Amino acid sequence: MKVHSNFAVQFRLLTSLQAMTLIDSTAPFERRCMDIDESGALLEGLKNQGVRCFSALVFTIGTPQTAPSDNQYDESAVKICGADPTLGQVSSSRRLHFGAMT
Repeated sequence: MKVHSNFAVQFRLLTSLQAMTLIDSTAPFERRCMDIDESGALLEGLKNQGVRCFSALVFTIGTPQTAPSDNQYDESAVKICGADPTLGQVSSSRRLHFGAMT
């Protein structure tokens, strides 16, 4: 029974480490940005703000326990996309942020 319990702990640890690697990796982040916005403007805007992975994005606005307000999303979109972002640009940045939090 102890071997089974030890295996479960090791499995959970390995799964957690894999998830941490994913959220800190730039390649999956860049792929997801391009999936959401094929023009590359979303990715470029985030890189210009120093955001290069999911873990960095999560802490740009709100916290993992507290959802950002609409105003925070709008202000973030201005920083990423420039003055007067379109509804589509705001939506894209919100989708990416939501995915990073889950």
